[in-house]
Amino acid sequence: MKIEIDGKKLLLEKISKEAVRKAVRIPDVWIHYALHKTEYMGESMIIMESIVENNFTPMRLKHLSDAVSEAYGVPAVMYFQRLEYYQRQRLRERGLYFIIGNTYVSLPSLIINRKMIDKKPVHMLTPVAQYLLLYHLQVASLTNKTARELEQITPFLYTTLTRAINVLVELHLCEIKLDGARFKHLFFIDDKQALWELAKPYLINPISNVSYTDKLTIDYVWPIAGINALSHYSMLNPEQMQTYALTEAEAKQLQKSGAVDFNPIDGAYRLEKWLYPPIANDGYVDRLSLALTLKEDDDPRVEKEVKHIIKDALC
Repeated sequence: MKIEIDGKKLLLEKISKEAVRKAVRIPDVWIHYALHKTEYMGESMIIMESIVENNFTPMRLKHLSDAVSEAYGVPAVMYFQRLEYYQRQRLRERGLYFIIGNTYVSLPSLIINRKMIDKKPVHMLTPVAQYLLLYHLQVASLTNKTARELEQITPFLYTTLTRAINVLVELHLCEIKLDGARFKHLFFIDDKQALWELAKPYLINPISNVSYTDKLTIDYVWPIAGINALSHYSMLNPEQMQTYALTEAEAKQLQKSGAVDFNPIDGAYRLEKWLYPPIANDGYVDRLSLALTLKEDDDPRVEKEVKHIIKDALC
């Protein structure tokens, strides 16, 4: 099999059938397909070449593709010699990546990555990139993880994660290393304090907007933020007004449903709309995100406790 994209020939490395059987536990994969490792536009992927005629539905093809992608930690791309237009549309609707001969390519995440290459240099962390960095510093190490593995432990999709990783790399906050199979793995420096210092010029305030409400008419309780979260992590006394952190998407849904009446000026509860989902810990926002939301507070007591919780988070 030979594949060319934009006149560039892909270098294909066939994976042995025995290796495929060990990696993917679904017989339809190693009976009907030959798998090849390759790379395009700096992105590692697996090409699934059909070797036995089949009439799998788009849903079944998606299931097989996802199984291969999960097993190898990179996108799986199906290869067809030819495909009718209506069939292409059905595969696109299912979110499959596929190539047809040397004439048609449907690789949305790679197109996004190419756009990233053409963009101006970044100067600040994006919300998702900051989420990954703070998750690594506080929850669990992300060193040696692939984007596909991150998809399993974060609330973000693969394409969103690859863009965030590009930002971290561009700001020199992590490196990408290729393993023997050309799969990309994240690597951070081991010293958390040093990584935090490197990241400080690029960190953003997670809060995009603050609103208030007099009554919460729903059962769901968001992570506690603001001074009361700081009180939880320190010796500072709590405030009478409770502060909650919710995502912009959650706020929009609540406003649409009428479950919460948002007031921009005042109310019994303070609601912070965050640019990324809070990395909650036992009902409270994470320490480092909290510190970023309070960095403009000029109360000496708050400044003192913020320094303490940053130190605690990086221990």
